[in-house]
Amino acid sequence: MGQRQDNLSWLLANAGYPVERSGRPCLRRQDIEATDLESEVQRVYKQLGGVLNSFPVNVGRWDLRVGAVAIELDEERHFNTYRLNTLKIQRLFQAP
Repeated sequence: MGQRQDNLSWLLANAGYPVERSGRPCLRRQDIEATDLESEVQRVYKQLGGVLNSFPVNVGRWDLRVGAVAIELDEERHFNTYRLNTLKIQRLFQAP
């Protein structure tokens, strides 16, 4: 675990939160389908160049988990072409 994760883990633990490191929450297609976000996930998937009829669900490991909340620190390696496109898409929907 990197220094950022160590620092955040220490801060959360000292604030009294139960911290687990590198947890993998169980997220299934049914979980997304049960929300009103399925069409939004599908739209973003297609806008990012997805070619399958249905978006894949591939959840990687998270940096930390505090109770039922998974935390992924946004690090330099996460900034790629897909992130750039996501930020451009998000900007289109921001209020003036």
